[in-house]
Amino acid sequence: SALTLVENIMVTSAKNFGIWLDSASPVIKNNIFQDNFAGIRVFGSSRPNIHHNLFLNNTHGAIVHNGDVGEYLIDHNTFVDNGNIGGKAAVLLDAGFTASQIRITNNILSGGVLGIHETVPSNSVINNNLFYGQSENYVRKMTTNYNSVSALNELTFADNNTAGDPQLDAGFKPRPGSPAIDAADDRKSNIGAY
Repeated sequence: SALTLVENIMVTSAKNFGIWLDSASPVIKNNIFQDNFAGIRVFGSSRPNIHHNLFLNNTHGAIVHNGDVGEYLIDHNTFVDNGNIGGKAAVLLDAGFTASQIRITNNILSGGVLGIHETVPSNSVINNNLFYGQSENYVRKMTTNYNSVSALNELTFADNNTAGDPQLDAGFKPRPGSPAIDAADDRKSNIGAY
């Protein structure tokens, strides 16, 4: 099947979802999702590769996942002030899914209520993310809250997550001295989209 590429667009002020994936497996990279109800909805048998995007002030979450899907990747994105309505999260893995594995790696999750919220059991992997300024918790898995990265990193599904001010400039790039600089799992690139 052909691979679809969604690149270099700005999705803003959508009253529902900026992009709705239903049994689709695109590469979604280098985009801006801003001021939407939610940035991306992943549904059905979708297997997207979501990387190097900026998600800003999407009220019900940046990425909302429902449905039975295969393995997919959420990598090198910057999430700022998402999920501020109704206790939602920047990344919401919601009821009714049995993903084989969702890898959430090398992201900046700043502000909002929750960084990552999983409402049902999954095989997610949460590695090498930078959390900052969530009003409740960094991660909520089912009914368990993880509001410190040390507690989060002790779990089998999480490793090398950190907490700290990403020191983003007006363009949402890390300033010199940011803990995101050269901190991705390859130790050569930045955590986040830029």
